[in-house]
Amino acid sequence: MRASRFIRSRNTGSLLNSAVISLTATVHSLTVCSAS
Repeated sequence: MRASRFIRSRNTGSLLNSAVISLTATVHSLTVCSAS
């Protein structure tokens, strides 16, 4: 039970991580577009 909870939390963490990465990429491209 503890192992499955650990795996689930790891999956949530990687999901959150990829969401943050895509958000950062979007903000970065917007900044580059407005700067140029």
